[in-house]
Amino acid sequence: MTSTARHLYEELAEDLTGLIAKGTLRAGDRLPSVRVLSDQRGVSISTVLQAYLLLESRGFVETRPQSGHYVRSTRLALVPEPRPPRVSATATKVTVSDLIARVYGASRDPSVVLLGGGYMSPALLPTERLNRGLAAVARSAGGAGIAYDPPPGLPALRRQVARRAAECGVALRADELVTTVGTMEALHLCLRAVARAGDTIVVESPAYYGVLQLIESLEMRALEIPSNAGTGIDLGLLEAALRQQRVKASWSRTSPIPPARSCRTTPSASS
Repeated sequence: MTSTARHLYEELAEDLTGLIAKGTLRAGDRLPSVRVLSDQRGVSISTVLQAYLLLESRGFVETRPQSGHYVRSTRLALVPEPRPPRVSATATKVTVSDLIARVYGASRDPSVVLLGGGYMSPALLPTERLNRGLAAVARSAGGAGIAYDPPPGLPALRRQVARRAAECGVALRADELVTTVGTMEALHLCLRAVARAGDTIVVESPAYYGVLQLIESLEMRALEIPSNAGTGIDLGLLEAALRQQRVKASWSRTSPIPPARSCRTTPSASS
């Protein structure tokens, strides 16, 4: 692994940053759509998406729903980064269930503010629109709305996912997809497919507690690799860990830049 090679999306992001610095693109200006810029620069839609995400993470660009990407009017003040976590040289047994149970218990106390839980406030969701959509589906779905679909999932849903993936430049067939009941079930299946009890799983540090619970329940061991909020998991330390230990899977979700064939960053397990 090396961090010296520049990717195409990084070059595109630097070009756009230069235009912003020179005043060619000013605060409030709308950037070309993903498809238009893809045609103009002769690059893939995925490359443009990654460039825009990189600019957004750096504070140069903001995304407006159903409108597009715009140059930010003001850059946000940078928040001091937390101290990097300690580097662990060995994989360890995970024991977090008791602590998490206490955290969940505290969540029922209205006087406690849960700063460690990534829960979105219902006030931020389009609740009325969601409820109307759910009601419309319930009226038209018939028996399919209350039935379980055998693996790999509802064919119509998998076809729709494949079509949405194509919009992000990812070519998939519906029969290549498996739908799951949330991300944790998907991760559970991935880990069970490539690892067994006692095997080592690389996780970023800090890590999502649900992943640690899953590793604990499968009696696997976790090897922590420090992660930065802006750049993601430390690739140099990850490379060293892979050389020194037998790692069966890795999990990371903090990098703001998605893989080359991804529309958004998603948790993944890889052997």
